[in-house]
Amino acid sequence: MLSGFLSGYTISFISYAVPLLLVTGFILVRFDAAGYKKEQMRTEQMLSRFLGWTNVTLGAALYVLKSIFF
Repeated sequence: MLSGFLSGYTISFISYAVPLLLVTGFILVRFDAAGYKKEQMRTEQMLSRFLGWTNVTLGAALYVLKSIFF
């Protein structure tokens, strides 16, 4: 009974995670950090940029790993 669920065509989590990470990273870097800079909130701006670039880096790394291994 479970063999039908374990084989066949599946959609992996990575297929959803890669575009989500890239888009949210771009939004954080481009818009969120700019808003904090405008309001002169230095700590929040740095954190937003760090998290944005982390998302972009993870998205790009997952894309490369997906194309190599999957």
